[in-house]
Amino acid sequence: MSVRRVLLLVFGSIVTLLALALLAGGGVLIWADTKRDDDGFFTTSTERFQTTSFALASEDLDAASDAPDWLFGSGRFGDIRLTGSSVDTEQEIFIGIGDHDAITAYLEGVEQDVVTDVDFDPFRATYRRETGETDPAPPGRETFWEASAQGTGVQTLEWEVEQGTWAVVVMNADASPDVDVDLAVGANIGFVLGLGIGFVSGGGVLLLGGMAMIYFGARRPRGERPVDTGAVGTAATTGVRVGDGGEAAEPPGDVSDGAPETPGVPDRDPPKSEAEGAEKRDL
Repeated sequence: MSVRRVLLLVFGSIVTLLALALLAGGGVLIWADTKRDDDGFFTTSTERFQTTSFALASEDLDAASDAPDWLFGSGRFGDIRLTGSSVDTEQEIFIGIGDHDAITAYLEGVEQDVVTDVDFDPFRATYRRETGETDPAPPGRETFWEASAQGTGVQTLEWEVEQGTWAVVVMNADASPDVDVDLAVGANIGFVLGLGIGFVSGGGVLLLGGMAMIYFGARRPRGERPVDTGAVGTAATTGVRVGDGGEAAEPPGDVSDGAPETPGVPDRDPPKSEAEGAEKRDL
């Protein structure tokens, strides 16, 4: 097998595996796009978040703060939706998203719990307690919030993702301690379906290319004849040379009793026996 055919087989196999990975990833994205709710959001289940402190806060949420500005066109990265309600139906709650540095300054010296990790299946929230002695001002009076919702019953906040470093805060609207809320988080990501279709299309093209490479690598070129391995084995045991195509080749010269023929010396008749000489004398 030539080097070219070996390379076609190797690279064809690699391209085929990559194509299968793209097809699988694209299929998952297309399937996930069907799991949106009626408003087009991917939404978690509603779960209980609670603290005896004054506030529940997220860690900093970095929305590609170092990326170029053109990357964050209108609606390009979708929307975030937070839906929550207080366990105490008479208690107003506040949900807000704002600049991380501004929130850090607002809650400086205030006892709070920072949500460091959330698992939804099964649900488990991990908090980091930050101690303090300062009572915060009611959050609704602040002006740095990018988006906020406040009131009794179910409150919904929707925010179009923008470039920057952000944080989420959930408090009682009167800034009292003992925050106890049920929350659900949703995201509307517009490019999921398009990305899935792109993966499937690219995977299909690569799959065709990989299969073509494998086909031409495994295909024997026209005119190439396979070596007769049976003839080769016979030649190895009998000493007969095998020519191109597997045919037995003629030996270079006659061999008699294992001794090579000596050029220029005529063949001699074998000597007559003594019995033949005695018979002639009698005649």
